[in-house]
Formats: sequence, C-alpha cells, structure tokens
Amino acid sequence: MIRKFTPRHGTFEAVRWDGRVETAELLESWSYHAIQCHVDSRDHISSKLFIRGGCAAAVGDYIVRMSCGQYIPMSAQQFVKSYEPLLEVTR
Repeated sequence: MIRKFTPRHGTFEAVRWDGRVETAELLESWSYHAIQCHVDSRDHISSKLFIRGGCAAAVGDYIVRMSCGQYIPMSAQQFVKSYEPLLEVTR
C-alpha cells in the first residue's frame, strides 16, 4: 500500500518492500518503471529491487519517492527515525 509520510521538510510517498510479486508490480507501476524487480520463478519472491541509478533495496527497506522524482531505498530503522505517517482524513 502506498502511504504518505512527512519529514521535517516536506511530504513524500513511500512503500515498504516485502518481497511479494504484488508489491513488485505496484512499485514498478508507481515508479513509472524506474524500479525493477527480478522475481525467482520457483517461489515468486524476490529479495532485491533495482532502482534506476544503480541502487538496490532489500526486503524490509522502504522506497521513498523524493519531491524531485528520485527514488531512494532506506532501511526500515532509518526510515522510522526520519519519517512519520500522515494521518488519513476521511470526509
């Protein structure tokens, strides 16, 4: 699920990579194919995501879309220290 998060200096979208095919498809679509996943055909799970520019993300990492459109992987520990989720407002 794509959620919005806020650091001290803006609002960003992020997705936590869980290794599932469904999440890989969501990430590829969300990033306009800047993120690619190579899925193991035996178990339909991938341990790594590859991000345009040479970065890779491991299962458990967050993928953050910066305001400039760049995608960066971030460990869950660093992400939790840096960002907090925006509260969803229902109307």
